Amino acid sequence: MALAAPLPAVDMYLDPQQVARALGGKAKGKQVTAPGPGHSRLDRSLAIICDPHAPDGFIVHSHACDDDIAAKDYVRERLGIPAWKPRGKGNGAAGSTNGRKTSDAKLRTPIRAKPASRI
Repeated sequence: MALAAPLPAVDMYLDPQQVARALGGKAKGKQVTAPGPGHSRLDRSLAIICDPHAPDGFIVHSHACDDDIAAKDYVRERLGIPAWKPRGKGNGAAGSTNGRKTSDAKLRTPIRAKPASRI
């Protein structure tokens, strides 16, 4: 019996009203404003945009200059979405970004200076 082909990635739709309730925030359209991690319950510095095409179904931005990755982990936890785990050797395709955009992965790659050319 042949193995089944892997299923294609499925877009995840999150209801902004449910996200707002889970985070103690307010929804307007597809955007939710809520307290960021470690902020008071009245704070609205964390913006979450529900986007079914985004990894995990949402995009976050902290207007309080908190770490956006930590904020995304916080939102995942509050919504009951499993934590992000890197995939590498022995755990999926080598070089995989686990749903993150390639440009994001390139930003984490150290930039090496080019040697000056000699005339």
